[in-house]
Amino acid sequence: MNRTILATAAAAFVAASLSFSAPADAENTVDASSVHALVLGSIGFPAYAKYTARAKFSEILNGAAPVKQQVELCVFDVGPKEAPIYCNTGIKADPALGQRGWNLSASPDSYQDRYTASISVKAGVITVVAQNSHNLKGATLILNPNIDQMTDDSSPMNWSVDPASTCLKHDLC
Repeated sequence: MNRTILATAAAAFVAASLSFSAPADAENTVDASSVHALVLGSIGFPAYAKYTARAKFSEILNGAAPVKQQVELCVFDVGPKEAPIYCNTGIKADPALGQRGWNLSASPDSYQDRYTASISVKAGVITVVAQNSHNLKGATLILNPNIDQMTDDSSPMNWSVDPASTCLKHDLC
């Protein structure tokens, strides 16, 4: 939908620039470059802001990659059926005590950086929260591991973006 609006605005800009003619009265003359700059500014700046916000959100995605790997290792270690029990933030498995799982003991805010507010894991589901700055609007990305589609411990794990992720609403992911 945003691309349609942008295309319509661009078409209107081209039509306006082709049909622009200066009035005969020199005191009230607005030159074509001022009109072009105004129209381009009203289209270009919001598009650039969206582009930079999406680029910043891609850095958040890259920061979540190690957490995805930890969850995958946890699922492969404990098996798909027990993953919801053992693959959570705050779980620190101690094999000496007979505990299973992968070390996901880091607190959610320990992943905080310039663009990421927190990353947490609950039953293998990763929730990434963006900072409420840099046009990121505190957007969330919820990654669901498709554990139920795994037939055995050696099946590949696929991930999907949960529809409840607010980054979809803000067009960031």
